[in-house]
Amino acid sequence: HNVGRAITMVVVDADDTSVDVLGILGALAVRSGFDWVSYKNVEFIYASTIQSTCHTPLDLVFLLDASGSIDSTYYGGSPGTFKERMLPFVEKVASFFEIGENKTRVAVATFASGAKVAFHLKDHFDRETLNEAIADVDYTKGGTYTSLGLRAVRTSILTEENGMRPDGEGVPRVLVVVTDGQAHSAFNPTAEAALLRDDNINVFAIGVGTSVDEDELNAIASKPSTKHVYQLHSFLQIADIVDLMSSTSCQAPSIISMGGGVTTGVDPCETLFFKPNCFLAPIEIELTSAEGAAIIFVSFSTTRPSPFDFEYADTSKDEVKKIVIDDVSAGVPPTIAIQSSSSDPSAFSLRVWSNIFDSGAADVRVSVKEDAAVGTRVFNTPSATITAAANNIADLQLEFSLEGTGGRGHFAVNKDTGAITTTTALDW
Repeated sequence: HNVGRAITMVVVDADDTSVDVLGILGALAVRSGFDWVSYKNVEFIYASTIQSTCHTPLDLVFLLDASGSIDSTYYGGSPGTFKERMLPFVEKVASFFEIGENKTRVAVATFASGAKVAFHLKDHFDRETLNEAIADVDYTKGGTYTSLGLRAVRTSILTEENGMRPDGEGVPRVLVVVTDGQAHSAFNPTAEAALLRDDNINVFAIGVGTSVDEDELNAIASKPSTKHVYQLHSFLQIADIVDLMSSTSCQAPSIISMGGGVTTGVDPCETLFFKPNCFLAPIEIELTSAEGAAIIFVSFSTTRPSPFDFEYADTSKDEVKKIVIDDVSAGVPPTIAIQSSSSDPSAFSLRVWSNIFDSGAADVRVSVKEDAAVGTRVFNTPSATITAAANNIADLQLEFSLEGTGGRGHFAVNKDTGAITTTTALDW
């Protein structure tokens, strides 16, 4: 988000080294209206502004607590809170994004003693009808059956049939959950939230009031909780986090499955962010430019890699750029930033995978005699470089499968060992 709206400030040839000139510059940057000023390095200050509109397309979903306590003074609520505070919050956050079929799509669902989808991602591609639909969301009242709401989002909203864009397009998926209380014990959200995160959804949890359970919010949200969980004393404060929630949602990365990839494009002066859904070192990141030119920055320490802040980068003019990361010390997936280095839009494909085999063994070609007997072993898995100990995890289980159609019906793979054998005669 910082391209074109960020600066790095340094001091050159300061006459009086006893004066913290850099600190003075930082204070001036704050007074000047910069939204973010970072002075964590004695050599420079980094400052940036938050954009007024998010140009990054998202599939953005709101799941709202519509239980009886929201509007009930008996449970700490206030009459009219759902319609007068919660729904305007949704509208204001949505107003930060460009709405359209090829831009940001928005959906809303509620939960109480059941779950209800107010509208899907495919339903409103213009701001006027979207705002009308948000204002018309029903306040249903009832209990706090949080898991049912999460399930409705997963099975009904976040589907390609109802407007979610395919994995390969690289559109970030964001779910914002707002609740004022702890879930009914029979409808604990932990399992359903885990399924959503497994489906590569960025989940934010907003808890309002004194009845929320912090552990439950942490169980709902993506990690780290410090960036995905918000707690407010009352709904009177919910308007105060509109800018923060809007910008944070805009910056959410597209989560891609390890071993998979995306094919998409990036406009000039734009940055797209991606994050693998897991991390098993060594990993390989491959960026292939189809049109224009794109460059890549990778970081474990920041969620916004850029030319100013990265651990790995490839800014060459090569059509295919590859970064190999052997370091397992981070223990968490890196964030990948793709920038256009062209004056025209750039089309690219991005692939991320763990190279589990010894160097040079990942690309193997096997020749098999066509008179080989059924059951002949034609491939043995090379020794793996990935181990549980190397990645600081308790257990590591690999499951093998055959992809593609070339050998379908003629070969089988042992899912535990990776050994491939013939299943039919090959001289057909």
